[in-house]
Amino acid sequence: MPAFFHLERNDKIEQMHNIVMHSRLFIKFQEIMILPYRRIKEKEKEKPVIEDIKIEQEKLAELNRILNSPYSQIMKTQALKKIAGGACCVCGGIPTKIVKYKSPDGTVIQRYCDACFNKSNLESES
Repeated sequence: MPAFFHLERNDKIEQMHNIVMHSRLFIKFQEIMILPYRRIKEKEKEKPVIEDIKIEQEKLAELNRILNSPYSQIMKTQALKKIAGGACCVCGGIPTKIVKYKSPDGTVIQRYCDACFNKSNLESES
């Protein structure tokens, strides 16, 4: 191993490390930046709101026809957005459930198809 990869912790390095970690500036930085973030993560997460997506049979048949046709991927994606509101966030299929999470920054909306929703642990949370 080259010499520059090997660093021994001598007394001076340890002493400087202690000075930095216990300085007033670093402690203030922890209070302002790090600790509030940890508190947010430690809070109990709210349960997500799970809703069914209702798509009419005619529109669902039209969507399946478009997805199984030789159209471009852009046209297929546009049809999914128009009819179902978007694609499954896991596999890109036709979504049947909407899951909404409330966060401090806003609401996170995810769409799931039946197969991906059953694989996830969302059923047990609701």
